[in-house]
Amino acid sequence: MSIVILYIDSVDGQVKITKEGKQISSFLRLYEEDTSPGKKFFRSAIAFIFYVYAIGEHGSPFQNIFFKNRCTIAARDKWVDKERDPEEYLENKLIIKAIEEFNEYSKSKLERFQEKLFDDMEKTIEELNKIPMKKKIFIELDINFGTDESPDMRKVKKQIEVDNSIEKMKIYKSIGEIYDLQKKYEQMIAAEKIVEGKKGYIFDTKETGLR
Repeated sequence: MSIVILYIDSVDGQVKITKEGKQISSFLRLYEEDTSPGKKFFRSAIAFIFYVYAIGEHGSPFQNIFFKNRCTIAARDKWVDKERDPEEYLENKLIIKAIEEFNEYSKSKLERFQEKLFDDMEKTIEELNKIPMKKKIFIELDINFGTDESPDMRKVKKQIEVDNSIEKMKIYKSIGEIYDLQKKYEQMIAAEKIVEGKKGYIFDTKETGLR
């Protein structure tokens, strides 16, 4: 059963960590090793993690946006240090560990698999955008450089444009298959949450989080 680690405080709109979350070793270490005034780096890091990785009813408002764009948007949020690029969070060893444990503890196996499908769709669409509707190919032509009486046949390469829509349609089909799988997993996840009694969460902000 997954747990809630990070959430948006309904009072001030800031991303905060729950009592359960602060017991996770990676988040505790991230907090303890932060020497910035007011734990600014820690607060910025958990906001970034939430906006990029939190899913579900009480998850990130950007969860339906593809990963690269989520990172860019999250890095510009008012609770995230705007002087840092997304790569600084994604390459920080302490944050990488916190992300791993966030995904492990806050998401079910079905949710993690569905998230992988969403990432695969992003990569597939990127691949689709690289495929033109027409492509240029070289063909060889036999050209007579002589005369009818004294032919001098030579092979000459010429570049032509040909239809490439079939290749593009293959990618569209892959995207459709991924989308259908996502919908199936959405139904399975919804059923899973009903079984677990996880239709929503109520937080007492006075009792949660590292201060």
